Amino acid sequence: MGSAMVLPLHAVGEQALDGPLPPRTSYLICAIPRTGSYLLCDLLRRTGVAGRPNEYFNESFQSHWSREWGTRTIDDYLTKVAELGTTPNGVFGAKMHSIQFNAICRQMAGKSRVTYASRPAILEKWFPSLRYVRLRRRDQLRQAISYVRAVQTSAWWDADQAPGPSGPERHDLLRFDYQLILGTIKFLAAMDQQWTEYFDAIECTPREFDYEEIAASPHDVAGAILGLLDLKSTIVPAGESANFKRQSDVLTDEWVDRFLEIQRGLPSPSVPIATHLLHRRQSTHLTEWAWTATNAVSGPPRDSRVTPTLRNGFRGAAPLDPEGEVRAVLAATAWLRNSHPFPHVRAVPVFTDSFYSELARAFHERLDAGLFKRDIPGYDITNLSLTSTTAGPFSIFFSRAWHDVLAALFDVDATGEVNVSLHHHAIGSLDGKVHNDLNPGWFPVVPSEPNGGSMPCADRADCNYQTGRTPDGSPVVERTRAVAAIFHLANSAGPLLGGDTGLYTSRTQPVNQPTVRILPINNAMVAFECTPFSLHSFLSNRRSERNSLVMWLHRSKKDAVAQFGKGQIVDW
Repeated sequence: MGSAMVLPLHAVGEQALDGPLPPRTSYLICAIPRTGSYLLCDLLRRTGVAGRPNEYFNESFQSHWSREWGTRTIDDYLTKVAELGTTPNGVFGAKMHSIQFNAICRQMAGKSRVTYASRPAILEKWFPSLRYVRLRRRDQLRQAISYVRAVQTSAWWDADQAPGPSGPERHDLLRFDYQLILGTIKFLAAMDQQWTEYFDAIECTPREFDYEEIAASPHDVAGAILGLLDLKSTIVPAGESANFKRQSDVLTDEWVDRFLEIQRGLPSPSVPIATHLLHRRQSTHLTEWAWTATNAVSGPPRDSRVTPTLRNGFRGAAPLDPEGEVRAVLAATAWLRNSHPFPHVRAVPVFTDSFYSELARAFHERLDAGLFKRDIPGYDITNLSLTSTTAGPFSIFFSRAWHDVLAALFDVDATGEVNVSLHHHAIGSLDGKVHNDLNPGWFPVVPSEPNGGSMPCADRADCNYQTGRTPDGSPVVERTRAVAAIFHLANSAGPLLGGDTGLYTSRTQPVNQPTVRILPINNAMVAFECTPFSLHSFLSNRRSERNSLVMWLHRSKKDAVAQFGKGQIVDW
């Protein structure tokens, strides 16, 4: 059989048919990113009889094609997709990731929640006699590295034609990132688990193929799918260069080796977390922070005590997390110190799955209740300031133990006051500005709690954090931000695109060209000391909302001036 015309995604609507042709047989390629789905779809399209499988329900592509086709409703769009995705023999094909599957089922049903069990009936209306093909990948590390490289560079395909609307490629932004790869492994596993839950719910066993099978023998896999569709007499065109080419190269091998080298040097997560103490080890590339079962620490905090001794009257040296309240909810994972472009600590996952779920649920409850306000000038977010009395499960961030952990990470002489808020970036929020957080903050003068308890916190009812004004003229104290921490939570399971935290080496860098991008992985944190050089910004989220908890520790103004100079403190 000769080759059929290849239809790139951006041109899928350009081939005219002799009129609408409803499908009689349908199949869905149930994929997760970096499983060879585009190569497989390309081969199936070129048979001319296996439908025209494409990623019709990718959020960006759907928006693009809706404008191109002039479809105004979801029914109009589905009618067009069914028409264009069906070959003359009545076979329809499409490819979806699990997050896209969830979204299109909600759109089809016109509901915000659609149970797994109800979905086959919803799909049957548009895609009759639906059969499922599931794609997975055995080597999850290489899969995550492939995804990270694509996210960083916007180079999603090595193809003869652009598969869809996308931005320019940026290979200069490519950086090895251990924490991002680790978080991506968990992110991709969660997407795969959604398919498992769906098939379990409908008691279906799909035909399953691995990326490794597709890469080794793509024509054989395509032929097997033709057999599934009762197209046994059809032969997949062979001996032709595929439109989509394998992207893995020597750099992938280098990143695999580097990831495994770092992983081998980390403490075993099997050590019970309740016995762990904060610990630091030096290596060539990073400083490792982990909860390990040893007292022989090689750096601060020494002898399980916060160092240096605090000089501001809040407290003296004290045992770190003496009651174990932080250790009880922390995941058994390493916290890594990175030196580029400035020292920062990253961790993923931060908390146990059960505690993280509690935090995410509490975030959504507050957001859905309309408690978030747009009251930070020049910053395109809505936010909710928390206090120790309104925190609920977020009270861990107001604990002395958590305060001490962050202070010890950076050897900061912290004063005890904290500022904690929840941030919500709606889809399309504007880029921030490149800035540091070396700002002043005012707090009421309150008695210290030398034996623990909640930290004094920013509370607008008592004191304006930015001006020091109080309702009754009561005394206040001026502090300077010392440590910033950004904890990502309650974000959708969609692609990790947009809403990054950019880190910079210079204020003059374009905001969309950071030195390092930190993607908004759920249950992940980045923390850094607030200095004149800790330059960072929010990068716009064009596809998904972005949610986080942001908090600051503080130091005395005298300490900040002594270290950085009065002129470096950035007034509001």
